[in-house]
Amino acid sequence: MKYLKPLDFYNEIFKDILKKRDYVHSGRLLGLEVSDKYVSFAVSDCKNKTAVPLRILDGQENNLSSMAADIIQSLIREYNIVGFVVCTRETNPIDAQTQIFIDDLFKTQIFEGLKYTDYASTSKNEEFVFKQHMKFVSENLPQPPPQDMSKTIMENSYVVYALQGYLNFTNKMAKED
Repeated sequence: MKYLKPLDFYNEIFKDILKKRDYVHSGRLLGLEVSDKYVSFAVSDCKNKTAVPLRILDGQENNLSSMAADIIQSLIREYNIVGFVVCTRETNPIDAQTQIFIDDLFKTQIFEGLKYTDYASTSKNEEFVFKQHMKFVSENLPQPPPQDMSKTIMENSYVVYALQGYLNFTNKMAKED
């Protein structure tokens, strides 16, 4: 596994994929967010325009890195993943907890050659749309107790929001190229 800055990741990995019209065989991105409570996954659609939620691993599980490695390995095959975007909550680089998780994945040596980047969506418009969407979901869909479930949904959906921000960013750049 190798880290690339977001712009380098776009230029080296993703730019050509966005310009191809072969959506059946196009490469996709995996979004990954790590917290002390969970690991969340999202994937780009076959046109790399929309982020779609996949699953969440409970952070309380033993061998979380090992479980995530198995899941990532199967997702690479199933969705033709060409790289992944580590979603961060701030404009700072990847936090220590996430870096330890990535280092654990690296140690498995099963992701050799796979590249990743980080991305924190800082657009106020994207944040507004995300919050409105989550408000709609929490108000209009049945929610199991406890009452703070909407907060949990919002926290677990951040990976989709951040991956979508990266897709918007890269698609705009591809149009300009």
